[in-house]
Amino acid sequence: MGISPFAHWKNCNLYEGVDGVNAPNPDPLNYEILKSKQIGKNVVIKVRYPNCTNYEDIKILLYRNVTMVKISSMDLLDPHFSENGISPFLRIEPTEEGWDVACLIAAYI
Repeated sequence: MGISPFAHWKNCNLYEGVDGVNAPNPDPLNYEILKSKQIGKNVVIKVRYPNCTNYEDIKILLYRNVTMVKISSMDLLDPHFSENGISPFLRIEPTEEGWDVACLIAAYI
């Protein structure tokens, strides 16, 4: 099957937080986009963070007013909410039902 064109594998030990502290969990530099869907001006993605310690390292994220081209060009993809940079509008349970709900919300907003 091959590696995803959205894979962003980095050495986890190279990333340090702003204060020189170890990388957060999950490491926003170490991710792979497994699935994506552009819905109007919104994007839903299913992301794998290999070093994440919960939900089997999978996150489903909804981004508002952004394109998949922009998301896939980012080196750092932090699943946490933030006022800086591109931040997810919604994180939802990483299940098939969660994916379906995120897509419904993306179509609604």
